[in-house]
Amino acid sequence: MSKVIWNGIATLPQEIKVTPESDAPVILQLSGTVYTYNQNKEIGLTVSVGGDPLISATLYANQNGVHVATGVALQSVRLPVKYVDGVIQPITYTIDKMNADTLFDAQDTVSLLQID
Repeated sequence: MSKVIWNGIATLPQEIKVTPESDAPVILQLSGTVYTYNQNKEIGLTVSVGGDPLISATLYANQNGVHVATGVALQSVRLPVKYVDGVIQPITYTIDKMNADTLFDAQDTVSLLQID
C-alpha cells in the first residue's frame, strides 16, 4: 500500500508526523523541483527522521536561476520505529534542502510517498 506523506508547495524544512503501520522496511519515493544561483553544483532535496538522512533526490545544476526537477529517488529503508507499551509511536519526517546551494521557493514542489 502506498500513501502520500507530502505533495505540494512547502516552505522548507517541512516536518510531517506519521505513525508507521509496522517496523517492516518501506520504500520511500522522493521528487521535487529546486534551483540555484551557483551553477555546476549538485543540488536537491533530502528526507530525514531524527536527523538521520533516509533519502535524497538530486541533480547537477548547470544553469543559474532555472527551476529544475530532481531525479526521482527510490530507497528501501527501515524506519526508526519505537514501541511504547506495545504501540508504535509516531515519527517525524523532515524534508529539507540538500545543501546551502539548493534554493526552494513558492514555484517549487516536493512529493514524498511511502510504499509499505
